[in-house]
Amino acid sequence: GVVKSTVQSGVMALFAVAGTVPVWIAIAFFVASTGSTAAFYAFTKFGLNLKLRDKGMLIPQLSGSLCVQVVFLVLAPNLAVLFLLALFVTMGYGAIQFSPRQFTIAWLFYGGVTGIAIWLVKDRFGYPGVSGFEIVLVWLWFFLALWLQTNTSAQFSHLRDQLSKKNQELQVSLAQIAELASHDYLTGVLNRRSLIEKLEAELQRVYRTGHPFCFVMVDLDNFKEVNDKFGHPVGDAVLKKVSECANKSLRALDRFGRLGGEEFGIVLPATWLDQGVIAMERLRKTVIEYDWESIEPGLRVTFSAGITTNAAGDTVETMTKRADEALYKAKRDGRDRIVSVEEALPDMPMVDPD
Repeated sequence: GVVKSTVQSGVMALFAVAGTVPVWIAIAFFVASTGSTAAFYAFTKFGLNLKLRDKGMLIPQLSGSLCVQVVFLVLAPNLAVLFLLALFVTMGYGAIQFSPRQFTIAWLFYGGVTGIAIWLVKDRFGYPGVSGFEIVLVWLWFFLALWLQTNTSAQFSHLRDQLSKKNQELQVSLAQIAELASHDYLTGVLNRRSLIEKLEAELQRVYRTGHPFCFVMVDLDNFKEVNDKFGHPVGDAVLKKVSECANKSLRALDRFGRLGGEEFGIVLPATWLDQGVIAMERLRKTVIEYDWESIEPGLRVTFSAGITTNAAGDTVETMTKRADEALYKAKRDGRDRIVSVEEALPDMPMVDPD
């Protein structure tokens, strides 16, 4: 704003030198233009604009520019085209920040005020002189306006880049929120809600395809004793490491999640029961063979698991209930083992071969 006012005032002074306008017009333009710009700068420098609704003071700035340009359009009508050009550029600056409604209001207001001003000076309306010096000055004014318009476009491009960057940051934040909402904060695996959703989705898929799948409930053995003996930080490390072992041992399409405490659940898509038992034995071996001494001397970790496969008419509740019953049996039979269970086949009536 300061640079624009200074350069415009300088060009106006040259018009005075060329005799296009009186000297007092050039002086008055300098005082009005640079004075209003300095006033707005001081207003924002001392933070007075923060008390206003329009903290960027866009409306006051555009209004001030309109007043200056229109007043001097009336005082120096032979330079009216130049003042109108300056208003056009100023309007372009406001357009990148206006809402559609604000832009329409500003467009009508600017158009109405300039129309009235031109009508008032219709008898004196003219153009700058045709001397070589004046032609150069007209070009210089246009060149300045072109620079300001380019600068406005650059600001628009900058705002667009900022918006794009903010959108990218928003997408990352939304992804992080979704991750936090669907995953356990400690282990990073699926939380209970997400795992149950995976189980429900697998049941729906089975109803369409008829392919079998397995659901497993896993419980770490004697985990309370681990916490009591070694402390909760070690217990947390165990939960994390067991989750890592599961992610390494299971297939990419398998879904592993924490149901709560030391209890985990696993959805094994497209898996027969015997295949699921093999997969769980592989995971059990992986957990047993891990060097738990590296976490805490004397530490040993095992788990018990109950596994079941889907049956006709199954729901989330029926599958989790069967898997939980199988897990309870594994605990009761001595822990550190996998117990499988299937839904009992319905009783079939006896058929007399005769």
